[in-house]
This record gives sequence, structure tokens and C-alpha cells, in this order.
Amino acid sequence: MKKLNFILVFAFLVIAFGCNKDPRRNDTPANPNYITKTVSGIVVDENETPLADVDVNVNGNTTTTDQSGAFLLMNITVPKDSFLVQFKKDGYFENVRSGEPGSESNIRVRVGLVNKASATTTQFAADAGGTLSIGSGTLTTDVTFPDDLKYTDISGTPYTGTVVVTGYYVDPSAQNFSTLECATQIGRDSTHAKRHLSTYGALYMEVTDDQGGTLHLDPTSPSFPTISMAIPDSLRDRSAPSDIYVWSNNFRQSYSNSEGHGSKQGNNYMCQVRHFSYWQTAVPHTGFATILGKVTDSKGQPVVGVKVTIGQYYAVTNFIGKYKLDVPDNVSISVGVLSYDYYGQSSTLVTVGPYNDGQVDTVNITLPAMQTLSGNIVNCVGNNISGFVKFTFYDPQSLAYRAIQTFAKYGSYSFQVPLNVTSGTLTAYANGTSRTEYPNLDGAYGGTQDIQVCVVQLGPTELTISGGVYGSGSTFKDFPSLEGYYMTSSQQTQIQCYGNNTDMNIYFDGDTTGTFNIHGSGNVPLRSGSGDTAMVSLYVDTNEFEMNSGTLQVTKYGIVGSLIEGTFSGTGVIYGDTTNTQYNISGKFSVQRGTDQ
Repeated sequence: MKKLNFILVFAFLVIAFGCNKDPRRNDTPANPNYITKTVSGIVVDENETPLADVDVNVNGNTTTTDQSGAFLLMNITVPKDSFLVQFKKDGYFENVRSGEPGSESNIRVRVGLVNKASATTTQFAADAGGTLSIGSGTLTTDVTFPDDLKYTDISGTPYTGTVVVTGYYVDPSAQNFSTLECATQIGRDSTHAKRHLSTYGALYMEVTDDQGGTLHLDPTSPSFPTISMAIPDSLRDRSAPSDIYVWSNNFRQSYSNSEGHGSKQGNNYMCQVRHFSYWQTAVPHTGFATILGKVTDSKGQPVVGVKVTIGQYYAVTNFIGKYKLDVPDNVSISVGVLSYDYYGQSSTLVTVGPYNDGQVDTVNITLPAMQTLSGNIVNCVGNNISGFVKFTFYDPQSLAYRAIQTFAKYGSYSFQVPLNVTSGTLTAYANGTSRTEYPNLDGAYGGTQDIQVCVVQLGPTELTISGGVYGSGSTFKDFPSLEGYYMTSSQQTQIQCYGNNTDMNIYFDGDTTGTFNIHGSGNVPLRSGSGDTAMVSLYVDTNEFEMNSGTLQVTKYGIVGSLIEGTFSGTGVIYGDTTNTQYNISGKFSVQRGTDQ
């Protein structure tokens, strides 16, 4: 039973450490064309449901989203002029987010991935041609493939078999357009000048063979597909131009590229394309204005990490609830926080503009009050330190796991959390490491929780066994997982050191330095809080040991976040060894003290 319990504890720790691994750090040498940023965000699907296990790539730095759709890449290098965040998940269209890094330390993004199961699919013989017709409410977008269109497979070999086409129309008048759009609403025209865009229709499109292999258009083809892109009613009423630019993004670039023109025919724009990717019909603007403001709740508390929808654009509030965004000139824009971005509650949408080039306007937003979770990130001696904080919880409104995250510039953080939420996981990332706490909220007003993140220099941890099958002695030093904590219920301290087929599990009474007599579990039991008894269990290779005599010296016992260190020596036996061979066992340990259990 004792061995089973030990294995269960060990398995739990392996899972815990695996699920809370630190984001990958980038060791790229300094480059004047690059700057260091922390990139964070949330990924959802087309129904605003958080997406887990999405692959995220920023300039070669990779991670995946957690169950709440959140991701974090700390202190990585990005190009100074623009950044590109790539998102991939099997069964979904790719997407990217892009923009200029700005002056803040944290780049905050929100992105939606479209499930291909929600898209429209058709198939046809390559030499017969066909039409993909995508319905979206009262709108219909058609993509026509002529019968003389030539295809190649991914290696460039001509393809003449069955063609499978999958497409999804993104309505630019819909409230979630800024979530589902590709990249950002900025394009490069034929002169490579940067232009803010006003979109009138957008389309994700993928073409494969009948085995799912990617197909390309042969550039020598005598004809190419034609898109009849639907124009939403509200945008047609805004005097949609008779001619419009067509833009594409191949999910590998920060900005969309201008690739020709489309002409208005009835309620659609007609245009021809020469490759498959994300397409949009959009008007470029020669100038831009700036909208900025602060988002607070009705109690005056800043709302951090919330998405602000600004027409077809968006921004995410920073650690004090502020946002700022450049928008196209000469158009009216609705600004506000939507209900699915604030746990079922929203702000009043305010229509602003049209603006002149260079104009700056302030739009402050007030949201309904929720409960507040606040606290500080502190170091080993209790001083505030800057870092990144994430709170993950189960949202009873959306019946899904949600995450709020922000950069705590001065160490203090404050989250607005939905009412009736009483628990969650709070993680702080600072000084190259992380720490997780489990705060309690009252469901109405909230709660407070400080997080102590310490970086300590550990001493050596090793184990030596001699006698029996270990002869004159073997020493084991590889212990990648080290932890110690005080158990308040039993008034004992536990030290856990796990390595490659070598584990040490040490218990001793109390929470102070001193000398402790080691006893086997069948002898003198640990006396809770007495400060004089200890027990040491070991797993080495396939052997399970328990020390039945000896002495444990605890030489250092610091506060939470600092060190617990000591040495031990004595004798022990291997469970199940009928010869009752005695082994000489000694060791030393140096671990960081975790939160009391």
C-alpha cells in the first residue's frame, strides 16, 4: 500500500509539472532589427468557444493553447517593424495575427479559427469544372472553377483527378468579424504603401485532392477561378463602390497584398484569383485616425485584457484598462465591448467618426461591475516584481473554461471576474519561472491573492547507497524535479526529489531546522509537530528502500519560495528482500519551499 501511495503521488507530480511547463524562451542573439516582447492571447472558434491545443508560432518560438484557449510566449524576439503570430489546428483553417509591436512590453491578440466542418464543401472532376456556392444568411458567395483550369499537386506535378473545394464566407458586417478576419485590416498596395482597409466581403478557401493533399493552380492555366463575393446589406447601403481592390493573405505575411480589382454586379463583387488563400474585397484608405480610451466597470475599476471591438478592427486593454488603435479615416465606426468578450455582459456601442487623417479621439467605455480578484507578484523577500499573470476559471455563463491575462508592469494585478465564480487557477510568470496559486473568491465581491515567485540557487541533491547489490557504493545525482512544502494538517514537512529511476521521499516533523531520528514506518511513527522524528523512502532502479535507522540534519528551513536543505545517513533494507540485507544510505537535498499544503 505504501508503494502504491508513493507512486500515485509521483504520478500526480509528473502530470502537474507537465501541465504547467514554462513557455519556451528564445536565446536568439541580439539583433538591431529585432526587439524583445511578451506575446499573449486567446484563440476561439467561429462560435466564440475557446480552442485548446492550437499550435502558436511567433518568429520560430512555439507553444500551444490551454483549455481556455490562452497562450503565452515570454520575452521572445520579434521584428521591430511588424510581428506575425501564426495559428494552426487540425480540422481548422489557418489564421494569423499581425501588426506593429508598439512601445508596450506585451503584444495582446485575439483570433478566431474556423472549423472546416462549419464550411461548405463541393467536389468535381478537374476537367469538368464546378462551382462552390456558400450561403450565409441571405448572402450567397460563389466560386466558379472553369473546366480548362490546370492544377498541380504540392510537388508541382499536374493533377487531373477529383478536386475538393472547401470555403467559408466571413461577413464583414458581423460583430465577430474582427475575431475571424485574417491578419489585420491593413494591406500593402502595388507601391508597397501601408493602407488601412474597409472590407466588403472575405473568404477562406482550400482546394485539395480526394486524399486531402493540397492542390495549387498551374500558372500556365488558360483560365482561373472567379469569385462572386457577397456584399452585406448594411455595406451596400453605405454606397459600396462600383470597383474595388481585391486582397489576399497566404497566412505567412503580416499584411494582405493587393492583387487586382473586382467590379460590382448586383449584390456581389466579381473578381478573378490565381491562387487559393484568404481573399477579401476592400477599399484602401490613404489616411488614418487614432482612437484611444480606458475601459472601467461601474465601480471605476479598470478592466484588463478585454477585447474592444472598433468597427472591423479590435484592441485589447492593457494592465490599467487602456487601449489605443489606428483606424481608417472617412468612415463611421462603432466602438464597444461585446457580450461574448465580457462573459455575457456588454457596453453600449458608440458610433464615432468619420475622422480626418491624423485626428485623435478618446472613447472611454463603462462595463457592468463584477467581482474583483487582485493581488501582487512578489519576490522571495516580499517586494513587488513585474511579471505576467493569468487567471483560468470555469465560466458558468458560457459553460467553458475562460482565461484573463495581463502584464503586471509594477507587480500589482486586478481582474474583473464573473459573478458566482468561486475558484480558479492563478499563475504568475516572472524572473524566468512561474508560480501557481488557487485563490478563493466569494462569488460576489471577489478576493485577493499574492503570488510569490522566487529564483533561488539550489545546492547539490544526491543519494549514495552501498552494500548488497550496490557493492562498495553507487551515487545518484540526477534529480530534475525538486520540491518541499509544509503540510499544516499533519504538522510535517515533505521533501520530494524525483530523477531518472531514482526518487527520494523524505518526511520530518515540524517546520524548523534541527536533528531528526529516522525510523521505519513499522517502528516509531512520526510525531506530528514534535520536531524530532523523520522517515525516508527511496526508489532506485526497481528497488524500493526504506531507511529503518539513522539521522536527518535539516540545516536550512526558509520561508515559502526560499530553500529547505539538509543531509541524512543511516541504514535501510529493500522491501521483499528475504535476506534482510542492510544497506548504508546517505544523501543531501536542496529544494525550493513551495506553498504550504
